[in-house]
Amino acid sequence: MALAVGLAVMVAAPYLLAIPLAPEGTRFSGFLVNPQDGFSYLAKMRQGASGSWQFVLPYTAEPGEGAYLFLYHIALGHLARVLSLPLLYLYHAARIVGVILMARAAWSLLHRVLPGSGRAKRAAALALFGSGLGYLGLPFGLITPDLNVPEAIPFMAALANAHFPLALAAFSWLALSMIQPQDGLLRTWLWPVALGALLALLQPFAVGVLALVFGLAWLAGRRGHLAGIQEDADATRGNVEIRAWIAMLWGAGPILLYDLAIVRAHPVLRIWNAQNLTPSPPPHHFAIAMGLPLILALAALAKPGLRAQQMVRLLSLWALTQGLLLYAPFSLQRRLALGLFFPLVALGIYGFTAWTKEQARRARWLWLAVFLLSLPSNALVLTGTLFRVAAGDPLIVLSQAEEEAYRWMGQHLPTDALVLAGPRAGNRIPAFAALRVIYGHPFETIHSDQALERVQMLLAWEGEAQEGLAQLHQLGVGYVFYGPEESTMGKPSWLALLNPLFRREGVIVYEVPEP
Repeated sequence: MALAVGLAVMVAAPYLLAIPLAPEGTRFSGFLVNPQDGFSYLAKMRQGASGSWQFVLPYTAEPGEGAYLFLYHIALGHLARVLSLPLLYLYHAARIVGVILMARAAWSLLHRVLPGSGRAKRAAALALFGSGLGYLGLPFGLITPDLNVPEAIPFMAALANAHFPLALAAFSWLALSMIQPQDGLLRTWLWPVALGALLALLQPFAVGVLALVFGLAWLAGRRGHLAGIQEDADATRGNVEIRAWIAMLWGAGPILLYDLAIVRAHPVLRIWNAQNLTPSPPPHHFAIAMGLPLILALAALAKPGLRAQQMVRLLSLWALTQGLLLYAPFSLQRRLALGLFFPLVALGIYGFTAWTKEQARRARWLWLAVFLLSLPSNALVLTGTLFRVAAGDPLIVLSQAEEEAYRWMGQHLPTDALVLAGPRAGNRIPAFAALRVIYGHPFETIHSDQALERVQMLLAWEGEAQEGLAQLHQLGVGYVFYGPEESTMGKPSWLALLNPLFRREGVIVYEVPEP
């Protein structure tokens, strides 16, 4: 429990520190890592807070019908409405709950796959607080996944958003349920069914990872390939509990089938899915990002005695299979990195123990060196984001006038109205108000490149004012947000024909007159 609380404090403190660091006249946005996605999460929560259980794309002019997607965020919105809490506060409260559950699940998993509580404690500390060696590549201009891919590193996942740590908790408990023999209806069937459903809602592709890894492990065990020297007297150590594997698929299957059907049948979501691309970085980047756990894991496999152990073989199969999946012909490769750090850390502890058992006096100092060398990447992420807050980076902070405009829009503009705004404001408006924008997110705006070009064209309009106004009418634009970013894109001639409704320190909200 101490590790869980410590991790929760570590990933909550930077957000609290960021609040006073924001320069005068600005406010911290509430997101340190990938704020663009962060605001999209609040936009989804807002739909739940408005009473809906269906997700409708808020970042596009023609979203189409709703669908039962992103139910975790929509449920958080419903909860925020019931508790009368601001969306951002509840979101971070949910993130911290997820972090604590992730830490507890990781400890349970690592304690099972590693003999002895001492090894499990080392593994948990490294898995939850450690990272890779990406900091060594920075002087050469190399940015590796331990610095910018939250799915790759549990600490980064805990810092980035609410659903990654909760997904890692479900992922770890599912892996544990398939490794550790269970008794009783609840633990053997109902628990993995529930976890499978939860993981399918949070990170559906992680279900595929577990299904493939442990399906292969079960088949290998049936053929005798995982049989070998036992670490202890537990004859089931390293076997796969096939009932839990089946139960996971029972829980996840209906959700995965619905997701697949809706993104194929829904004309708008089909486009959204096609442009939702997150390819993996090059393999050597990922190798650096896995850092010392990967090096120690390879050291474990260099020991013939370890290679013969059942659990080491299972962990090796897990790490190798998931590593190969990162480069499968699949548009969302990077998402498959979730949870890979855990088997690598476990293998690394096996390797560290094997290579230092003859040097018991030095093992403690060697371990301390391993742990300390695994911290700088996370430290750089933390300090880098806080420096950006202090510097007033407009991607992480917003002006008070901008925030007041968003809140005013939420209180005074009609629900579902279409707003023309620049990319930054377009990303934020749906998080503060039940409004739609022409462009606001590279994945969640349909035909995003064309939509961005349309926004840029309209805000740089120098032609006949009436013709520009006709363009707004044709798109169905009811309101225009015009702030600092928009002013750098141009001063369109049609602005003079609009009615200003809100004005604060360089931020104006206009109403487009009826045609």
